[in-house]
Amino acid sequence: MIMNLWQSIEIYCSNHDEPVKMTIQQGPHSLFYSCPKYYPDNRGEYERACSNRINLVDYEAMINYISELLMDAELNNRADNLTNVNWKSKGIEFYVIEHTKDKIKIKMLNKKALK
Repeated sequence: MIMNLWQSIEIYCSNHDEPVKMTIQQGPHSLFYSCPKYYPDNRGEYERACSNRINLVDYEAMINYISELLMDAELNNRADNLTNVNWKSKGIEFYVIEHTKDKIKIKMLNKKALK
């Protein structure tokens, strides 16, 4: 695991024409990331609520996946840029929209949450 990798990751909702940065919320049992457009104050008058979300267990699995890719590249003397890397896990689709030395931006779509 790469130390403090989570600090450089930003997660975005991909259920919109333009990705929307997700925010952390307190649920009834634990924290989770959700699309801010779930709340009426964050969307237009006729815009539907977006229920895209990811729990912290799946969020940690996403970070572990990214960490493994970066560690494999480092062990094999590669300087991989993860931009455009995509994968699926537990019904969630992930796509790296930007990877710089300081930031990794990932958009995600939880199809189970949207049903």
